[in-house]
Amino acid sequence: MIPSKQKGHDMDLTKLLPMTKDGLHGMLKEESTTLLDSDVDEGTIATDLESDHGGGLTLEGTLDRCLGRCGLSKQRQLPMLLIVSMILGATCMAWLQRDLFGKLLGSKVIVYDASLLSLYGVTFGIMTYTALRDPGMISNVMLSNWESGQAELPKRTCKDENCERPILRYDHYCRWINSWIGLYNHREFIVMAMFLSIVACVGILADVALLAFLWHATNWWQKVCLLLHCAYSLVFAYFVVPIFRKHVGFVSRNELAQDWKSDSFYIIHDAVTGEPRAVKTLEEEEYNLYFDTFQYDGTLNPWDKGCPKNCGIFWCTPRWTDGQLGEF
Repeated sequence: MIPSKQKGHDMDLTKLLPMTKDGLHGMLKEESTTLLDSDVDEGTIATDLESDHGGGLTLEGTLDRCLGRCGLSKQRQLPMLLIVSMILGATCMAWLQRDLFGKLLGSKVIVYDASLLSLYGVTFGIMTYTALRDPGMISNVMLSNWESGQAELPKRTCKDENCERPILRYDHYCRWINSWIGLYNHREFIVMAMFLSIVACVGILADVALLAFLWHATNWWQKVCLLLHCAYSLVFAYFVVPIFRKHVGFVSRNELAQDWKSDSFYIIHDAVTGEPRAVKTLEEEEYNLYFDTFQYDGTLNPWDKGCPKNCGIFWCTPRWTDGQLGEF
């Protein structure tokens, strides 16, 4: 879902989720990872843009090891974890929470039923579509011309080393759904991240409301289930909400995760002269020193037309018309 960057040479930068820092970000040269980008570890794909964690004694590292011992390759761990946890969460919401809301709402519980069915139906549907949709791989003719040197790739097209061919308007590789995000599924990815965030937040609010209003009217096991589901929703929100928030920022600036990863539009201000300097021109020592002071500079981004127009371009530009190369 987002590429992320981290400072430090001695860290195992396996990718999982983003540590968001709106407006401030960075990543060590020659050790870049992607919240929406990918790296390969023993034939598996890892992401930055939506994932970045240390593999040591972190929650994510421990989770990777546990799932690995269950026979799940890294490439399948997050998708399986996401699907299974979503199904368990939906089951809890449709069973226990539904029964308790029935006590509060009476016959109006049908509103809860319809809302729950719509929320999870749309979420699972958009997840499936985003994962299975062609992200925008270039045609055979375009690939042949590019490989033979007869033509250059369209602007904003990128070749990920783990993908068989370049992707139009390439954004990142998403470990959550084990798919690349590009011209044809980028909007759906944003919608997916939004609905996953809503699922997490609704779960928290539902659990808190039921615990507050029905604390004395519930059994001990019901309290335990509500607390466990609330804890799950909090952890889920901790991961997915920052991803959504980060990508909303990208859309508002017409910046791709790939641009963010490569520091294409970021600067620092020289400590002595105060003059702006492009992050891409920094030596490694300077890069690490100024890591937390990187600032976005819209003048470096030729695609940035201002937030309102950027959002209009992202959501309204036709993407499936003949000749659309994602150069917007």
